[in-house]
Amino acid sequence: MKTKPYDPALLIQSDAELAQHLQDSWDSGEPSLFMTALRDAAQIKGMTYIATATGLSRSTLYRTLNGKRQPRLDTLQKIMQALEVKVSFAA
Repeated sequence: MKTKPYDPALLIQSDAELAQHLQDSWDSGEPSLFMTALRDAAQIKGMTYIATATGLSRSTLYRTLNGKRQPRLDTLQKIMQALEVKVSFAA
């Protein structure tokens, strides 16, 4: 049986679903899973749009979100602002 690769863009239809996808990946405790979800979110919103909104080049954005490096906090903040998602903390 032939399978197709998972493509979250086919399943995520709203900003709320996108935020939940990011939250679920964060809650997993696996940084690589969160980075994959962040890359998914950027692809759903459009890499060109995110690059323009963050002031990062597309190549820098792809390298940042490839999961092979640990991005700087300010870079993650820029990406999340461009995605229009917010981090919240609770005790």
